[in-house]
Amino acid sequence: MLGSLFDIFVRGPVSDGPIHGGLGVGLSVVRRLVELHGGSVRASSDGKTGSEFVVDLPLDASRPSTGPASTAKVSDKTVPVRILMIDDNADVCEALALLLTSAGHVVETCLGGIHGLAAAATFGPDVVLLDLGLPGMDGYEIARKLRESETTRNTILIAVTGYGQPGDRLRSAEAGFDHHLTKPVDLQALMRLLAA
Repeated sequence: MLGSLFDIFVRGPVSDGPIHGGLGVGLSVVRRLVELHGGSVRASSDGKTGSEFVVDLPLDASRPSTGPASTAKVSDKTVPVRILMIDDNADVCEALALLLTSAGHVVETCLGGIHGLAAAATFGPDVVLLDLGLPGMDGYEIARKLRESETTRNTILIAVTGYGQPGDRLRSAEAGFDHHLTKPVDLQALMRLLAA
């Protein structure tokens, strides 16, 4: 699997051991984050004793990147946007919030739908980045509630999810989302949406 390990939705074969959940998104997110910093990541394994993951990052932070990270640069004319992120994956939430904050935006994060609705009422976001596959109250229901509220009726709603099939996109549009991005998020595409 070494050739496809970092591709989105790739998961290893099911073993007789305990079943581990997950969408096969984690290593793809790792690769994207490392690339955004001008680095690379690789894995090796003999198939018996374990795996080794190596992350290479440039030492000279002042040197301009020529890799994928250069596509994520933000213009000095970026207008700060108030962004609320609602996602049950704390690591994804924290990493994306860090990138958006470093781009000059004001970001608040919530790990659940009910807390996200309460935060939206007090934070007054311009944009909500909302995961669809949340436990309890899913992102579709949260989007409908945000659209019903006077405070967030006109807020830009962006689905940020592992669900990217045409039916998922149609369902998110019907729930009131303005845009639909799949994980790992293309930061350049997200920055274009925020700038618009």
